[in-house]
Amino acid sequence: MPPSKNDIGKKKVQEVEPVFDYCKRRVLVLGVGNRLFGDDGFGPAVIEELQRRNGLPRDVYLLDVGTSARGILFNILLTEVVPETLIIVDSIGGERVKGKMPGAVLEVDLDALGAEKSDDFQFHFVPTSNMLVDLRKRRGIVIVIIACVVKDIPQEQMRMGLSDPVAKAVPVAADLVIEKAKAFLGTPRNGKAKKKPRSTSKGH
Repeated sequence: MPPSKNDIGKKKVQEVEPVFDYCKRRVLVLGVGNRLFGDDGFGPAVIEELQRRNGLPRDVYLLDVGTSARGILFNILLTEVVPETLIIVDSIGGERVKGKMPGAVLEVDLDALGAEKSDDFQFHFVPTSNMLVDLRKRRGIVIVIIACVVKDIPQEQMRMGLSDPVAKAVPVAADLVIEKAKAFLGTPRNGKAKKKPRSTSKGH
């Protein structure tokens, strides 16, 4: 029995992939980190600071992703519509920031990070660097990483709250996010954000 028109219509609806709201803005800001572990909550704290402010450009989407950044980036990699610019805000520590004072706000060069796995990453809970490179290469998204040098992240027992130098860095990082977002939004749409690659099939 051939399918009815209603069945065909349902099939077409099911085949349409959802476009998440955060993919529809030109600039997407992700606050990465775990509030339960001291200074690791820096990224979410910056998102909270930005949400309190007035005058944020309309084409900017703020998202506190906690420790789930990789899932968000995977969605962006596969969805049809993508943001032009992705700003990641996170905490950073270890050998990579040797000599930097706690509370220092840095813009980190993605190319300098290499293709390390997240377990080897100096960022806490940040997605794999090779996934970020993939988003830039395959989807044409501009990647900006803003990080704050941590003072204290408890290793065994949970403790909420940022250290003093990291707390003071929150508005500094928020200012930098706004500066970067306005700079990108001040340019015309460049058309670099690419559509999701179509799957190829040998069938006819």
